[in-house]
Amino acid sequence: MSAVSLAPILAIFSSLAGLVGVGAFHASVRMRNTAVLVAAVCQTLVLLYMVPAVLDGQVLTLEISTLLPGAGLAFRVDGLGLTFALIASILWLVTAIYSFGYLDILKSGNQSRFQALFALTITFTVGVAFAANLVSLYLFYEAMTVATYFLVTHDDTDEAHAGGRRYLAYHLGTSIAFLLPAIGLTWHLAGSLSFVQGGLFADLDTETHRGMLTLAFVLFLAGSAKVAIMPLHGWLPGAMVAPVPVSALLHAVAVVNAGAYGVLRILSDVFGAPVLTSLGLDQIGIWLASFTVVAASLYALRLDNLKALLAFSTIGQLAYIVLGASLANPDGAMGGMLHILNHGLSKITLFLCAGAIYVATHKKYVSEMAGLAREMPLTVLAFAIGAFSMIGLPLTAGFISKWYLFAGAQDAGSMVALAALILSSMLSAAYYLRALAIFMGWTGERSARLSRLPPVRLGTEVDGRMLWPLVVCAIMTLLVGVFPDLFALPLLVPVVEASFMR
Repeated sequence: MSAVSLAPILAIFSSLAGLVGVGAFHASVRMRNTAVLVAAVCQTLVLLYMVPAVLDGQVLTLEISTLLPGAGLAFRVDGLGLTFALIASILWLVTAIYSFGYLDILKSGNQSRFQALFALTITFTVGVAFAANLVSLYLFYEAMTVATYFLVTHDDTDEAHAGGRRYLAYHLGTSIAFLLPAIGLTWHLAGSLSFVQGGLFADLDTETHRGMLTLAFVLFLAGSAKVAIMPLHGWLPGAMVAPVPVSALLHAVAVVNAGAYGVLRILSDVFGAPVLTSLGLDQIGIWLASFTVVAASLYALRLDNLKALLAFSTIGQLAYIVLGASLANPDGAMGGMLHILNHGLSKITLFLCAGAIYVATHKKYVSEMAGLAREMPLTVLAFAIGAFSMIGLPLTAGFISKWYLFAGAQDAGSMVALAALILSSMLSAAYYLRALAIFMGWTGERSARLSRLPPVRLGTEVDGRMLWPLVVCAIMTLLVGVFPDLFALPLLVPVVEASFMR
């Protein structure tokens, strides 16, 4: 049941108003920051206003313009899109508060530009979440690329500009070379670009169009560089030159989750489970995602730079989402959808902790942080909660999403997926628990090089503007793990039933 509503455009304009507010009050730090917070709160309230209607089974729609039948600027809000938009909006609010302290303490320049671009990125993120067709998705997807490029290069160093150039090359290059042709091929096959529950290709003769459908599937995956499936992951570690709030934005709030969301939406509402399984496309997705999960985890195991470790962890965690959708069954799809929520909450917690540690200690390497828990107990505790969720331990958000992923892999009879899930969880435990052991001062392993480094000497936890946002994110990670029925599950169950029940 669909209903026309202005709420989607109001949600988008709420964050856009934040950009306008930053421009209007750029001369006053207090007024500028207040404008950002008011915009984030207003957007969250608009999104929450839509929840009862969506829980009631309604799909909220709004068409702005029509370019071709089934292809124009249009919005469609279902449980999956609303869940993703809520994650982005709530975490924008938290990260904005954190960024006020981070940028101020490090005396970063161009703070008004930073906050304006942040608001613009969230605007495009919500546009991606509510896109009703491939044209709308593509427009917001690429607008996000351009906006976040200027955030990646915020520090205006040679390293930042090099990372930014790689960022643009990967995203715009793959989009033009692969995603646009995939959209054109979809139009040729289906005569429409609108998302349809159960799949836009559901009525096609799959055997007759086997070759073109397989090509479209490969092109869509190759054109979704934001999801960082190997070998199209190289932009992500390079983007770590950005300030920590930007890293949090890239890895949790917007960009990578937007890529994962786009893949979920395409596999469910363009292809559909029956087409994926009948053509064996599910196996392509399973193998690619499984390889990425394990390879990224293995690489993270050897890293000492904390942000780099988190970057490769992100690559593996995103692959979980692709894996869940590729399993093409209800449990797998639910696991992939829930992992967008888990990854957003858990990874932003970890990145905010990494930023707090850097601001307090100016240390980047895990091996330099022995005994950190004695001086920054709340930060280390929050880091532990985020890490436990990434591993998938009970009482965290990660346990819920991984439970569904394991069930989906078992239901699909995929030993490849099961092996990847087990091995990557063990590897994640190895590198996260190693870091925590060092923070606690429990490890005595030191190379000759590391033994010459000065010990960590701190006085107190980091500034409250940075400390409390990361504590709040850690608490949300636990709440979703303990009470999953109160959060995303009610919104996602109808989507899974409509698109993956066979």
